[in-house]
Amino acid sequence: GVQTCALPISAYTRLPAEEFPEGRGQIRAVVGSVVHLTAKTNKPVQSAELTWDSAPKSNGKVHEDQTTVEAEFVVQKDDQYRLVVRDREGMTNASRSARQFRVQATADAKPEIIVEQPMGDLDVTAAAKIPFRLLAKDDFGVGSVELEYVVDRPDAVREKGAPEAKENWNRIPLFRSPEGEKRRIVEHVWDLASLTLSPGMVIRCQAVAADLRDKPG
Repeated sequence: GVQTCALPISAYTRLPAEEFPEGRGQIRAVVGSVVHLTAKTNKPVQSAELTWDSAPKSNGKVHEDQTTVEAEFVVQKDDQYRLVVRDREGMTNASRSARQFRVQATADAKPEIIVEQPMGDLDVTAAAKIPFRLLAKDDFGVGSVELEYVVDRPDAVREKGAPEAKENWNRIPLFRSPEGEKRRIVEHVWDLASLTLSPGMVIRCQAVAADLRDKPG
């Protein structure tokens, strides 16, 4: 029989290790999860491997009792696998249509962030204090929230729609936590006086949230 145990890739998901009943080899897990598989054979075997529909073979391990085999793999995409064992005479179960199991990969979605305040573009003075209210959400937990901005001078020429080089953006950290709240409201008052602005300058800003896997949204 086949017994499998799917383990989350990291504690950031806060998902418990899931152990499946004997005989169930179908896996549904978050991308990056590590799956540990054990199986018992009805006769001594010399080697074991997992064969995949769309990936290279992966080797398994045979225990000293020669009837217990183990294999491990990382969930990366939807696929199907078979556990193929070989005995001392070179016979395998492949010719006997080794049972096929399906792996269904669940994506770790990017975090979502909503700017509730301000509602849109503003005309402000160089010493204005701008209140921000941001709502950040993530399926496994928000790790950080930042405000990124760049200042365009009146004589700056930038092609419409052209993205600004990432290194030119300034960052204001607003929130960071290892706790990973799935929903977090962040409030901040941005004092523009620290920027030493002149009339005609334009500030472009955006809010960025990252999950505990450092994937920004």
